[in-house]
Amino acid sequence: GQFSCNTSSSTIIAPVLQPKFIAFPSGHLTRRSLSIAKPALNHANCTELLSDSVNFTELQITGYNEYWCDWEPFKGGHARTLLGTLDLVFLISYSVSMYINGWIAERMNLRYFLIIGMLFAGLCNVLFGLAYYLDIHSLAYFYVIQVLTGIGQSTGWPGVLGTVGHWFGPSKRGLIFGIWNSHLNFGNIAGAAVAGLFVDDQWGLCFIVPGVIIAAMSLLVFLFLVQKPEEVGLSLSSDTEHTEQTPVKNNDMNRNIKQIQFKDETQQHKAISILDAIKIPGVIEFSICLFFAKLVSYTFLDWLPLYISQTNPDISTSKSAYMTIFFDLGGILGGITAGYMADKTGASALSCIFMLIFAIPSVSIKTTLANHSKLINKLPMKAYNL
Repeated sequence: GQFSCNTSSSTIIAPVLQPKFIAFPSGHLTRRSLSIAKPALNHANCTELLSDSVNFTELQITGYNEYWCDWEPFKGGHARTLLGTLDLVFLISYSVSMYINGWIAERMNLRYFLIIGMLFAGLCNVLFGLAYYLDIHSLAYFYVIQVLTGIGQSTGWPGVLGTVGHWFGPSKRGLIFGIWNSHLNFGNIAGAAVAGLFVDDQWGLCFIVPGVIIAAMSLLVFLFLVQKPEEVGLSLSSDTEHTEQTPVKNNDMNRNIKQIQFKDETQQHKAISILDAIKIPGVIEFSICLFFAKLVSYTFLDWLPLYISQTNPDISTSKSAYMTIFFDLGGILGGITAGYMADKTGASALSCIFMLIFAIPSVSIKTTLANHSKLINKLPMKAYNL
């Protein structure tokens, strides 16, 4: 017989979400590699890396290259612009591929879809890191890798979101997705911690090690991911999928209602087009909201380590990586809080607005007081990501 996901939700939430907590965090673990490695690719001041015994005045006379410690082609005054174009190329590839992969995910076994994407993303990360050991300095090489990385990374969100959507009805999705969404931050934290171990000495390992990790995690996803409740003899109870209905005595009316419900259930499993998705109420509004939230969020994710290391010369590249962890700690707390508020109030839009308004002063404090104290740097980062 089948059991209801509603009656046993307390016992199935953990095992259902665990494979998802492996898949998408692994993707974010690899995505942190470039942001953590940026200070190693383009140092604030190469002079500080010279030994105290070196006579800097003599080096200047003999033709000292002030960018000697930077990785070609990311050296000189245009280095940050080039690093920014790497992010741009990745995000364009990621956003375009998201539409395509979302369409594919609706029509493909999500287990295979996820592991293919994870393996491909891991391979791209390894190829980027190999540039350090193979002495590759071609900007075109890095651009191509970033395009391919965007394609691989874009499989994570539609694949994982699709499987979670199969398991939980609307009534608890705010809190469930708030808890589940914290896996992004756990992935970012792990990525910063892993990459921070190697960035001072061998930045190539900032990419290779996370790439190997996500490839290994794909095996666990393949073995343990349960795509739908029906695969393990479970089914969503009617109260999680449908609103309560008043009993109707007329047999013909009952028959019609059952036929309508059957059609609804069939349509729920039918893949929809991009145009149909856009027509869903709230999709456009929340997309615009998310656009501006990501505009600020990605600035922190992609540039925070470089910003910290170059505005605080006494902080090493590895320490700047670890300091970014505070940003994601705030994200974990904020995501769960916002989800809980949405469930309790039934007003997810208002919860979202409240959080975005709360982010405004925290960013202002960060930019105003950034150079005064390490503690002041950490607190606004944590507050913004709430």
